[in-house]
Amino acid sequence: MGGRFTKIPVVETETEDDTDWSKVGAFVQKVVVDGVRRTKDFVIHDQLKDVLEAKNFADVIKQSIAVKNKLEALGIFQKVGVLIDVSRGPDAVEDGYEVTFFVQESSRIKGGISSSFTFNELNCVVGLQLPNFTGIADRVFTEFGIGSNKSKSFHVSYLRPLYSFDRAIYKASVFQNISQRPMAGFKLLEQGLSSEISASFSPWGKQTLQWEGTIRNLSVLAKSVPFDVREHSGYTLKSSLRHILSLDTRNSSVLPTNGSLIELINEFAGLGGNVKHFKHELSLQFNCPLVSDYVLQQSFKCGLIHNFGKDYKAEPCDLFFLGGPLTLRGFQQDGIGPQVDGYFLGAPIYWASSLHLYTPIPFAAKSSLISFIRPHLFLNCGNISNLASNDLKSKVVDLSKNICVSTGLGLCLRIGQIARLEINYCVPLSFHHNDATIHGPQCGVGFTFL
Repeated sequence: MGGRFTKIPVVETETEDDTDWSKVGAFVQKVVVDGVRRTKDFVIHDQLKDVLEAKNFADVIKQSIAVKNKLEALGIFQKVGVLIDVSRGPDAVEDGYEVTFFVQESSRIKGGISSSFTFNELNCVVGLQLPNFTGIADRVFTEFGIGSNKSKSFHVSYLRPLYSFDRAIYKASVFQNISQRPMAGFKLLEQGLSSEISASFSPWGKQTLQWEGTIRNLSVLAKSVPFDVREHSGYTLKSSLRHILSLDTRNSSVLPTNGSLIELINEFAGLGGNVKHFKHELSLQFNCPLVSDYVLQQSFKCGLIHNFGKDYKAEPCDLFFLGGPLTLRGFQQDGIGPQVDGYFLGAPIYWASSLHLYTPIPFAAKSSLISFIRPHLFLNCGNISNLASNDLKSKVVDLSKNICVSTGLGLCLRIGQIARLEINYCVPLSFHHNDATIHGPQCGVGFTFL
């Protein structure tokens, strides 16, 4: 194309041009998308609506950038470029512009090896993906993972946007997970199906509605495991409906310096199968920047399970566990609460809170490397209860007694945006006589910390 054109994204530079582009009349007369091979037309058309509504040249640039970002967010293009030029040809009119998007579609097959961190465990994940599987920005992907604590996972998923709803995604999966809780004495095999719809209702808000049907096999890890766990051995069928509401304004999910998180998870299990409960969990986090890169962080979590059905008793794998470097530092993983013969049983209700003061490294010059490391002081507290009463007030009163408290200091290392490593020196201040405490160094790695 010849003639006058504007190429974006625009890089801001010092200039003497004081032109107010919002007062320059312009509209988009023609939009071209060059490079589309497999993608269906309606997928592209759905992303181009905003640019056609531009009323001036500033709007043309702004909306062109917005459409470029939308095309990139589809995840089906390796590259997206945009060019703004004056309209040409016999139908060209004054103030008319032609916007051309240059795209390069992703290859049909992608694969790779990556790592992830969950519950103080390192996972090696091998994945294979078929992007833009049927040309509607959908994809099929499969992952196989092996964890350092003998966990294994495998799933095949299908994901696609829902164009009838703004920023909504549908996902269906077939999965198998194997996990262990050594402190509780059991191993869990899960095989099942899941189907979910998630939608973003703001830049920070998201909600997910999920159904999951799972066949579970619980087995004990040793002959010494008590009957309280052993009686739940064998197969159970769980069919559950789960709703997740999340409001996240933090600038980082791993090691934030400002913003807040509010997340509420509600689950109803009992749509068939023999697992019957209501389960609720709330997570709160608030980050307050102070002077000179100091950050004060307050976190709170709580959870409750309410069983229904005659004589139904919650399975150990559905109960809450507390303790460890990702929750209450200064205690072993799952090392707080009721126990029998040295095995921790979990409980239907808990709460935990933490207060952190993150500081810059003393006497260290600012650099990109130093920004990944933050010293911190912390104070943790919480409790967990298996009180048999169905009276919520009685359970709350029980949770307010004999609170577990620990304090300490340490270093936090951010590993990209996938995990964080903590090396802490912990001092338990208050605990139950049978809790598994750690007075001294403790290391933890994961994505979500209290």
